[in-house]
Amino acid sequence: MIRDKRFEISLVLLAGLCTALGGCVKNEPRQYRFIVPKAQKFGYIDQTGKQDEDAHDTGHEAARALAACEDLSGEVSKKLKEMLKQPDSIVREHALIAMSGLGSDRRHVAGVAMRLLSDDEASRVRVRAASILGERSDWPDRTAVVKALANALHVDKSPGVRMVSALSLAVVDGRSREALEAFRESLQDTDTDVVLYTLCAIGTVGTHAQTLVPDVAEKLRSDDPRVVDRAIATIVGIGSPAVEAMGRKLLEADDDECRAASIALARIDANTRVGLPELAAGFTSPRDVVRLYTVGAVRELGPKASVYVPSILSILRTDRNARVRWAAATAILTMGAGAKPHTNDILKAMKGESSYRVRATIAEWIGQSTGNVSRLIDHLIDEMKTDESAVVRAACARSLGNMGVREERVISALRAASTEKDVRVRRDATDALRRIQGVATPSKSPSD
Repeated sequence: MIRDKRFEISLVLLAGLCTALGGCVKNEPRQYRFIVPKAQKFGYIDQTGKQDEDAHDTGHEAARALAACEDLSGEVSKKLKEMLKQPDSIVREHALIAMSGLGSDRRHVAGVAMRLLSDDEASRVRVRAASILGERSDWPDRTAVVKALANALHVDKSPGVRMVSALSLAVVDGRSREALEAFRESLQDTDTDVVLYTLCAIGTVGTHAQTLVPDVAEKLRSDDPRVVDRAIATIVGIGSPAVEAMGRKLLEADDDECRAASIALARIDANTRVGLPELAAGFTSPRDVVRLYTVGAVRELGPKASVYVPSILSILRTDRNARVRWAAATAILTMGAGAKPHTNDILKAMKGESSYRVRATIAEWIGQSTGNVSRLIDHLIDEMKTDESAVVRAACARSLGNMGVREERVISALRAASTEKDVRVRRDATDALRRIQGVATPSKSPSD
C-alpha cells in the first residue's frame, strides 16, 4: 500500500510544475483540471481524494498533462531534474515518465533511464526505466542501451525488472549477440515468470533467435505447463529454423516432449502451409504415442490439414491401435469438407472398423455432407439399422437430422429408430425427426 503522504507529495510537486510552466502549457487550467477527475473515474482515488493501491497512476495523468508543453528549456528541465533527486520513488518515476513524454533529447532520456535502471534503489523506478528504454529501437547509442538492459537481465535482484528488461531488450535489438546471450542465461533464471517473459521476448525476435532453439527446446521438459506452452509458442515464433530440432524431439523424446514437439511442428506448418516431412514422419513411427500425438496435432489444423489426409487415411485403415485410429477419425471430422474427395475410402474404413468410437465419429463426419448425398444417406440408414453399437446408431440418427433431407426413406428409418429399446437411439432419432419435419420446404437428395 502506498502511503497517502507519498501520493500527496508527488501530486503536489507535479501540480506545482504544471503551474510553474505558465504559458508553456496549452490550455493549462483545462489540462490540470483533467487530472483528478480522470483519476477518480478509473478508481485511482475516490471523490474525497483518498488513494488506493493504484493511486500513483494519478501521477501518470499529471505526466501526460506535462506532455503538452511546447518549451523544454528553463524551468521545466530544472523542475524535472529536482524531481529525479527526490527521496520518494513515486516522484522519481513520474519525473522519468514526464521527461520521456515531453520529447526531451533522446540521448539524454536514454542516459537518465540507464542510470536509474542501474543505480536506483526502488524496483518500481528501475521497472519504469527498463520499460521506457523498450519503447523504441532507434536510441542514439543503441549499443549502450542493449548493454544496460542485458546487465539488468543478468544481475537485477527484482524479478519484475528482469521481466521487463527481457521484453525491452527484444525491442531495442533482440537479434544482437549480447541480447541473445542474455536471453540464454535468463532461461536458467530461478523465477518462473522471468523465464516466461524471456521466452516471450525470444519469440518476438523470430528466425534471428535460431541459435537459442536447443535452449528453448529444453523448456519443453518443464513440469510447469505454462512454461511448456510458452516454449511451444516461442519455437513457433522462431519458425523454420526450429523444424529439424522439433522433428528429432517428435521421434526420439519422451512422451511429454513428443507431444509438445508435434504441436510446435503443426503450428509452424499452419503458418507455412507446405506440409512438413518432419511432421509427416510421425505417422509412421513404431511408437504408438508418436502416431497418436502426430494425428492429434494435425487435427488442430482443421481444413489446413488436407495435405496429410492420405497419411491419416492409412492410419484409419491399418493402425493396430484403436485409440490412434479414433484420433484419425476425429481429425477427418475436424477437416470437414477437406476430406470429401476421399469419401469412398472413409466409408470402407467405417465398414471394416472394429471400434465403435471410430465408426460413430465417421458417422458424425458424414452428417456434415452437402450436395450429392443420396449414397451417404443410404449408408447412414443401413448403419442405423444394423450396427451392433447403440452409440453408432444414435450418431447415424443425429447425422440424418443434421443433413435435413426430408425424404420418406429417411423419415421411415428414423421413425423405426425412435421406437428402439436403447434410450440414446430413441432420443436422437426423435430429435432428428423433429428437425426434419420442421423444414418448411421439402428437399430431394440428388440421385447418383
